[in-house]
Amino acid sequence: MQNYSGAVPAVQRAIAALDHLRTSETAPTLTELSQALGLNRSSVLAILNTLRSAGWVSRDDADRYALGPALLAYAPRVARANGPLDVFDQPAQMLVDALGETVALVRLAQQGAVYVAVKTGYYSVRAVIDRGQVTPLVQSAGGLAVLAALPEEGVAAVIAAERIDDHELRERLAMVRQCGCAWLEDALELGQVSLAAPVCDIDGRPVAAIELLGPSSRIVGDGLSQAGQMVIGAARQASQALGCATYKPYAAGPSDSWLAAHPGSLRGAELDAFLGGPWLARLACLREDGYPYSLPLWYEWRDGHIWLAPQPGARWPAYLQVNRRVSMAIDEPAPPFRRVLIEGEASSESARGLERRLAQRYLGPLAEGYLRKTAGHAGQAIRVAPARVTSWTGLVAHPLYEAPSARAERAG
Repeated sequence: MQNYSGAVPAVQRAIAALDHLRTSETAPTLTELSQALGLNRSSVLAILNTLRSAGWVSRDDADRYALGPALLAYAPRVARANGPLDVFDQPAQMLVDALGETVALVRLAQQGAVYVAVKTGYYSVRAVIDRGQVTPLVQSAGGLAVLAALPEEGVAAVIAAERIDDHELRERLAMVRQCGCAWLEDALELGQVSLAAPVCDIDGRPVAAIELLGPSSRIVGDGLSQAGQMVIGAARQASQALGCATYKPYAAGPSDSWLAAHPGSLRGAELDAFLGGPWLARLACLREDGYPYSLPLWYEWRDGHIWLAPQPGARWPAYLQVNRRVSMAIDEPAPPFRRVLIEGEASSESARGLERRLAQRYLGPLAEGYLRKTAGHAGQAIRVAPARVTSWTGLVAHPLYEAPSARAERAG
């Protein structure tokens, strides 16, 4: 009796046929497929006929073979099992909205880096990645981002399996850990740059990477650094949604800067991207009796203003009629502890579709059920026009809000 404990030859041949159909630029004929696989025509025909009966392979009028439509039924389940798709959509859309570039979710597989989900950018000239595309590990920023976060035995196993130059790869991984994200130029296409950061699960283990791809002509200079920070922020957001309490994929990476350093303010697209994150805003205003009143709220950052949708029966909009001055704090609960404080004046406005956008942003697939229950109860919208926006990163106090004694001690 033949021992099939390792691999079944017939299944291996069928897999080889499917893999060749997946990677072939043009649909091959029986003869071409036979030559490519090194098998006789009758064996290949038997394999193809079996796969055709299951709908996994199709044949056109010119007797050329291609992958069949039945494989599409497996794609959603395979993708979901091989990547945190449930937490990819919101941070990926945030990046697309902020930068206009293509964003993908990348997983490591035996064949290389697999792009399991894609959100295409809105520029006319943009990176185009097919869902399910497989790329050599060293040509994928997402693949390098995950590999750099693996323990030594995982890195060594990949080096042995891929026969990659040990010294060169380790130098590249050291740069990834130092920067906090992977960066590649001309990897998938000439003139294209890609940046990626790992997504970690509840135990802090890297399970995927969020990768941004776009023309190097648009992602240059300071824009490259800002894009990298936004990619790290998106990966951190996805990781937190998976239950990762402390996002620190690279133990010696730059994520320790929040302990004492004050890297500076968030500006431009970086500020927009942060305020487009999954955070709540804490509104502070004054009650009629002069006491402060604060509460957490859903919010939308649009056109340089904060938009709020009060719940039916809420009393705080009436407080704003008496005193329009408010402050709002928006921050993330984990390193690097980015914070934004907005001070300004509130006014009642009409904002069509605001409640729906807020529900979709914060509830995702549960939004429709919420909107059905609240139909006809929407109140007025509140717009906060910022007079001052202060942002910083870390646990240290912003200089504007330090105690005089602390400022004097620091100056001395």
